[in-house]
Amino acid sequence: MRRAGTGGDADRAQPDSGPGQGPSSADPLAPQGGTGTAAWARRVRSATRHIAADLDAWLRLLALHDIDDLADAEPDTMRFRLYHLPARLADHARRRWLRIDPTWPWAEAFTICWQRLAAPRAVT
Repeated sequence: MRRAGTGGDADRAQPDSGPGQGPSSADPLAPQGGTGTAAWARRVRSATRHIAADLDAWLRLLALHDIDDLADAEPDTMRFRLYHLPARLADHARRRWLRIDPTWPWAEAFTICWQRLAAPRAVT
């Protein structure tokens, strides 16, 4: 459900997340004595979705800010364009090589994103 003035895209993408939805040590539905409940599992899934949405937002902000198609992409778009990667991870000479299919249309965007995230940041 969209609420006025709260960022409709975020509400639509993550309807079950937000303040008051994550697990808490004071939660009366938290598992006691090793037994879990369905309500607790729903809250854990909700918190996991919220963390994933935050990671998507930070990825777009830090590494994809100038790539037009991905700077404001929906979570499904990010998943199908960047996270489902047609590549092979190969070990050779004590190093790992990620071999990306050169015909994949998002190869350059993924490479730019990876280089930006792997580059050391200057301490300010």
